[in-house]
Amino acid sequence: MQKIYFFLIIFLSAIFITSAQQATIKGKIVNDKTRETIPGVNIKLDSVTGVVSDIDGNYSITVKSGKVKIMYSYIGFTTEERTIYVSAGQTITMNVAMSEQSLIIDGIVVSAGKFEQKISDVTVSMDIIKPKMIENQNTNLVTEILNKVPGVDITAGQPSIRGGSGYSYGTGNRVLVMVDDMPILSGDAGDAKWNFIPIENISQIEVLKGASSALFGSSALNGVINVRTAFPTDKPKTKILVNSGIYMNPKRKELIWWGDRKPWYMFMVDEQPWFAGLDLLHSRKIKDLDIVLGANGFTNQDYKQFTNEIHGRVNLNLRYRPKKVEGLSFGVNTNYMYVKCSEFFFWQNPDSGALRPNPNTLNPTQGYRVNTDPFIMYFDKKGNRFSLRSRYFRSVNTFNEGSDKDNISDLAFADFQYHKNVKNKVNITAGLSGSYNHSSAELLGTHYGINVSLYGQFDAKFWNKVAVSLGLRCE
Repeated sequence: MQKIYFFLIIFLSAIFITSAQQATIKGKIVNDKTRETIPGVNIKLDSVTGVVSDIDGNYSITVKSGKVKIMYSYIGFTTEERTIYVSAGQTITMNVAMSEQSLIIDGIVVSAGKFEQKISDVTVSMDIIKPKMIENQNTNLVTEILNKVPGVDITAGQPSIRGGSGYSYGTGNRVLVMVDDMPILSGDAGDAKWNFIPIENISQIEVLKGASSALFGSSALNGVINVRTAFPTDKPKTKILVNSGIYMNPKRKELIWWGDRKPWYMFMVDEQPWFAGLDLLHSRKIKDLDIVLGANGFTNQDYKQFTNEIHGRVNLNLRYRPKKVEGLSFGVNTNYMYVKCSEFFFWQNPDSGALRPNPNTLNPTQGYRVNTDPFIMYFDKKGNRFSLRSRYFRSVNTFNEGSDKDNISDLAFADFQYHKNVKNKVNITAGLSGSYNHSSAELLGTHYGINVSLYGQFDAKFWNKVAVSLGLRCE
């Protein structure tokens, strides 16, 4: 019994002596220009010991007394190093401002591995579209920008990358279209509703050129298009964009169904084809709450006779980061659109009626689309990330010519993911996803589908020159 007491006293004394020789360094990490806090920064003492800053950029690390060298590193920012002398039992506050790297090759992407990494480290071909390009192109649809990306073709709303999937209207996509890492394909035909994408609030568009089915499933056999929306910065932001245009007269006068008028006299001619769009966006932080409110209106009186579109869209993104639970954030994104349009399948004839519809194929329709995306994410101090994202997407179409063509489709999707970064060289991603889709129409009946998937991917970089990626999926 005396031996047990003896060893217990020795053990407690060792703990006391060790703790007495330790000190604490804490602080906050921010962007040196915007002063925004930076979560997920790696703070390391050596190749083994280290912590990660929380969602508000705060960190705290225990060190030995004496001379301490600390390194701060984060993707997209220059690495910072600090050397400091600390005494035993001392607590020092050391705030760090990190500078962004301006090299284009070091753009940050998520789609390649479901975690943030430099585009130079990605093992597949990728393109990044920044919001400035979208604004400068005076466009109302994402497809008009994507068609300018090398190797990407979108025909009648069907995307194809490097000709890998071809044209498959009505049979689903082989290029997965996502918004904020969640599929935006409809629950019936499995196609992308391009005018539903919130073009007024885009941080960047990532185009992954190549098969990505290990992480994203069978819809990504030909690639991935991921539209990432933006959260507010420390300063409130309001944006208003207005655009409009007119369609020029074709060279063949037989095709000008609106009359042989000069387009610059459009204000005198009601029938001259034209289009106009309006984008509104306001984002701000209110204490621990991030708010983004966007709206879009668009009208298109097309150059094809009786073919037009009018839609209005409103979206709201909310994210809350409670201070009492470091590393936790949760919220919901929602988007609603009403659309009214008309189109035709066959024209009258190839000569004078190429831009005029065959009356039997004119198809006026109206409806709405809505999605709600709850999510929750947690970063612990050991660099582990846990996330749960979900989406409910409904699409409703009604036809003026008869209710037998009306249809409703619902899609429910959820994805649980775990990610671990080891020494900034190895990334392990694993997850479980499931989806349920249901469609109902008098013409086609009722159909449903269920999909459950288990996936994992290992990414590593050796000698700063060789990158290896290995993925596996059971679906």
